[in-house]
This record gives sequence, C-alpha cells and structure tokens, in this order.
Amino acid sequence: MPMQYVSRLRLAGALGVFSAILMLLIGPAGHASAQATPPVDVRAQVLDVRTVLLTWSPAAADPALVRYSIRRNDVRLAIVEGNALSYVDASAQPGTEYTYRVRAIVADNDDTAASSPLTVRTPALPDTADTTPPSAPEALTATLVSGQALLDWYPSNDDSDITAYLVRRDGLVVAVLGAGTLSHTDAGAAPGATYVYSVEALDVVGQHSPPSNSVEVTLP
Repeated sequence: MPMQYVSRLRLAGALGVFSAILMLLIGPAGHASAQATPPVDVRAQVLDVRTVLLTWSPAAADPALVRYSIRRNDVRLAIVEGNALSYVDASAQPGTEYTYRVRAIVADNDDTAASSPLTVRTPALPDTADTTPPSAPEALTATLVSGQALLDWYPSNDDSDITAYLVRRDGLVVAVLGAGTLSHTDAGAAPGATYVYSVEALDVVGQHSPPSNSVEVTLP
C-alpha cells in the first residue's frame, strides 16, 4: 500500500497569507506509486446480437499488475484477474453501438492505464426470429500433443447461422472460437490433471446448441 503524507504550506501573496494542503502518495521505500501499462492488441468479436468477446495482450510483464477493468461506453462493466486475457460481454443489446476499453490496474494505483477505445455494433434482430437452436457439434475427440489437449470436432448442421463455438472444460467456458474454427488446443490446463471437455455452438440470436459428446483427458 502507498504511504500518504500531508503537508500544510503557509504562503503569502497579494491577497494576504493563506494555507494550502499538499498531499503526496509514495510507494514502498520512497518510490513513486507504480504506473500501470495499458494492454495492447485489444480486439472485439461480435458473437451474436447480445454477446461480444473481448481479447487483449499485456503490454509487458508487470509484477504489480493485479486486475483488468472492462469499460463499456465509459462505464465499468467488470473487473477480472490479472491473468485473464479475455472477457465475454453477454449483456449487450441488439442493434447497438458500444465502445470498449480495457484498463490495467496495479496493486497500489487505482488510476488505471486504458487501452485505445474499440467500437463495435451488434447486429439487429432478424425480421423473423429463429426459435430453433443449432444442432450439437459432432464427433468431439481429444489428442495429447506436446502435453496439451488438442480438441477436434465436426460442425453443427446449422452452420449457416453459427457465429461461435464454446469450449467447456469441466463445465466452464475456457474458449470462444469463430464459426469456422473446428479445433482448439487448451494451453491453460494443469499438468497431471484430468478434465472433461465438451463443445457448444452459438447462433446469431444467442441460442446455444446442446453440448457435443464429452471426452475425458488426463494430462501428463
């Protein structure tokens, strides 16, 4: 935590003698508070009429980085941990323009560094609402490649309306992929652990398919 020093200065000028308060925040060992480095390569992918996927990269390794703040139209939308490099905004509205920023927050500084703004527009709802969800992706398989799980599957039969595939590990979404992507390497899994994977399709109006078949993988 930074240390706070308060000094009172007594000054004289044309309007007489007056006092001013000077506040100085410094970090440990007398150094100025750490400054966050804004994330780079921020991207937004519109997945459907109500969902936007944000991804980014850290500008540099920063041991003081603890969190990222996601802002939509200059309003804080969420805070995620410093090891997160993506966020799914599932609260967007159809036919609406949004401007996103990702801010890096360091341990002793709440005045965060923001990425460049990124503006996207969600599509409007179709004139005729599609009420039939996509079919499940088929024939999910898992192969160990260099100690990581490589997943492959066949597309949903309704692929003309598919906007994304969601990869789940033990029930939690660990990747959101484009409609043309039919494989994924899970680089975030822990060595020696056993996981169960499945894949879902997502269509343009936000409907989820049933899950694919499940596959179990034990990493070396």
